[in-house]
Amino acid sequence: MKVWTDKDGNKLDAKQFVQRWKEGVSKVTPLQQTSSQLFFTWITLVGITCGIILTAYMFSTLWWVCIILVAAFGNTVVTQIGLYQRYLAIVNIERILKEREGEHEQESTA
Repeated sequence: MKVWTDKDGNKLDAKQFVQRWKEGVSKVTPLQQTSSQLFFTWITLVGITCGIILTAYMFSTLWWVCIILVAAFGNTVVTQIGLYQRYLAIVNIERILKEREGEHEQESTA
């Protein structure tokens, strides 16, 4: 049974869809992966912050949830910092590689 449709309008069954999905995921670059992780970590931080604010209003009964959310917030902030450092490193590496490719092309044409 064909349920999904690709960009060209071809119908795909579940097996074809999973195969194409695996191929697409394997082509994700480290920069794309890190960028999406940064984005979704921000969303997680917003959700945790909202949870902390809401549990603060009912602190007498939900104090234990507040403790968990504060710990999760701290852990997620540290994760966000690490992801941002990795993002900057990857951007820097790609910039250096492009500069070297340009130098190599100039040497080969000279």
